[in-house]
Amino acid sequence: MGIQENFSYKHGEIDLIMRDNEFIVFIEVRYRKKTQFGHPLETINYAKQKKIIKTIQYFLIKNPQFNQLAGRIDAVTINSQTQSRPDEIDWIKNAIQA
Repeated sequence: MGIQENFSYKHGEIDLIMRDNEFIVFIEVRYRKKTQFGHPLETINYAKQKKIIKTIQYFLIKNPQFNQLAGRIDAVTINSQTQSRPDEIDWIKNAIQA
């Protein structure tokens, strides 16, 4: 079940927020047209992770109704040589540990 898309805060943005049974899931989506500079998952560096976590904390303060749920941070990575059709889509559960 989708809760919100593109939740933004001065420290960052959460691409997707969803509910998966007893979990509230925060999803970072990363797209790369060419992987010669690395896999999309590699672009979620330490600084980006800190921004994501601060944004999640803010979301939970503003939405206390979700505090009883266990949290998870996933990543969806997309590799594509063309914009019309992705070559590879991966959903990585628990991609970021808070």
